Amino acid sequence: MTIQEFQKWYSNELVPKADSRDFINVPIRNIQGEYMVLRPASVIAIRVEPVFFGSVERI
Repeated sequence: MTIQEFQKWYSNELVPKADSRDFINVPIRNIQGEYMVLRPASVIAIRVEPVFFGSVERI
């Protein structure tokens, strides 16, 4: 998922339902047949980590 796709999901799905106790789907790519759900009212924080594709070696 790109950062733009995450921002779209966050602003269109999560924020409008911030007080909801109903489950919403969290989009997950590259994991066929798997899904994740959450209750927006229970979300305290979200951590987003970058995934780098390149030849730079990290120590």
